[in-house]
Amino acid sequence: MEAALQDIRYAFRGFHRNPVFAISILLTLALGIGTTTAVFSVVDRVLFRPLPYADAGRLVSVGLVQSLEHQEFLMGRSLWSGRIIRSLLLLSRARAPASTIAT
Repeated sequence: MEAALQDIRYAFRGFHRNPVFAISILLTLALGIGTTTAVFSVVDRVLFRPLPYADAGRLVSVGLVQSLEHQEFLMGRSLWSGRIIRSLLLLSRARAPASTIAT
């Protein structure tokens, strides 16, 4: 125990001799602790806690059926609206009972 106290006193003397180094150490520790806390808060809320909805298991995510091609993105051509509408129509037809789909 005496050796640990001696090491701590030696560290504080070194910090007193070089205050810029001590401030950089404190800022690095504060940044690391703050970042870890922020990341854990997000991960805790997103992954570990249940969704705040009734029947959370019945939620559905709607997205693109096909990925956006590289040239479409670079050339500025947007086929998103047509693909999203087609995806929504396909999704609604797949989920609707057979008697409600008009053929």
